[in-house]
Amino acid sequence: MLYLFISSCNNDDIYLSNQQAVQASFYTVRESGEVKDTVVYSLFAYGLENDKILDNDTVDASSLFLPLDLNSNQTQWVLNTIKSTGTFSATITFEYEKELDFVSGNSGMTQNIILKKVSHTGSFIDSVVISYPNINYDENQENVKIYIPN
Repeated sequence: MLYLFISSCNNDDIYLSNQQAVQASFYTVRESGEVKDTVVYSLFAYGLENDKILDNDTVDASSLFLPLDLNSNQTQWVLNTIKSTGTFSATITFEYEKELDFVSGNSGMTQNIILKKVSHTGSFIDSVVISYPNINYDENQENVKIYIPN
């Protein structure tokens, strides 16, 4: 049945895989004050409420797509990184509102998301900032900047 749904849409109307996901990128602030994009090595991420795992193995990542739970107005993700000094963990909580949006007569409706608040706990994240609060159909925007200490 899913095949029929997808095939009924025009090519311009097919949903993006990251449609209901927060696009987050990692940054560090150098001593000079310069903000630099960075890579987090040996990263493993999983969702608390939905048991989603981004990858079954650790990855090196400069950005992530973190899917949101559309049955709730809050989603939590746990990020773990393995360093030579041990394993470090942080939990990021996204709070958001959802609104229905008409895509087309062929594809119907989608849910756009508006990030309202992002908080974190844990040792390897310095801060988290919403850079673009709207997660909309057919947009590819960085939504959140995650700052990692030097």
